[in-house]
Amino acid sequence: MKRIGLLKYGGWIVAVCILVILVRFPLQAQAAKTLPSVETLNGTFSSQNLPEDGSTLTLVRIPFSVVAPAKLQITSLIDAQFGGGGCCGQGGTVVTETCSLVLDSSTTLFTTAWSSNASLPASLSMTATDSDVPAGSHVLTVQCTGSTDTGSPGETVLARSGGTSLLVISGV
Repeated sequence: MKRIGLLKYGGWIVAVCILVILVRFPLQAQAAKTLPSVETLNGTFSSQNLPEDGSTLTLVRIPFSVVAPAKLQITSLIDAQFGGGGCCGQGGTVVTETCSLVLDSSTTLFTTAWSSNASLPASLSMTATDSDVPAGSHVLTVQCTGSTDTGSPGETVLARSGGTSLLVISGV
């Protein structure tokens, strides 16, 4: 009789032990898993004349570090304007501003250009993502250059103001 009772309840005890073990291991594995790290950085700049000789000017520089591979989401907005005074209008000097989002001085993530023959400001907006950023220290820069269709050195292209936001998601 005692043997039948042990067999009857022993099976339940073994089944409960197995369930506890199976439930416990996945919970421990989840607890050991690290969550992604999210960091928001930003940078702004004051009005600056852009070089017209083909060289670039760094308007924003944002250094950051990641301990694991990361994804980036970058958004930058720049107000551009002809800086030589209130001239132009239709048929006036055409000014061009070209800007890029650059990672670590060597990887161009996005480039855009704006051209106008009016003195009214225009906004350049850039958005880029990069999902292959290795662990380590990095620098994101916003680099711009200007030009005019006259080639006269006295005419300036003005980057009036703007800002850049950087979202860094590491450990994904």
